[in-house]
Amino acid sequence: MPFPPIDDRVSPQASPSAINVLTEAVLQAQTPQQRAANAKFARREEAKMGKPPTTVTKKQSFKSPISKGWIIVLAFVLCGGVIFEVLRMFF
Repeated sequence: MPFPPIDDRVSPQASPSAINVLTEAVLQAQTPQQRAANAKFARREEAKMGKPPTTVTKKQSFKSPISKGWIIVLAFVLCGGVIFEVLRMFF
């Protein structure tokens, strides 16, 4: 094998163009913004290590797929007839 694999994803039988693409991606310099974002992410992930999953993941609040206004309209359509019939009996 003339060259060791560059990455676990690249086998020695990979085409030269695939190897060139990966080496270019690996050798590109980070911008200061990327470096700061990577450091922030690494700190956040390191803080999670060793903790149980329940404390790491946040519980997502339930959001109804139908808004409150549409639920009121649907309730009126379903129960409105009954309300009008009861009012008609008394007046």
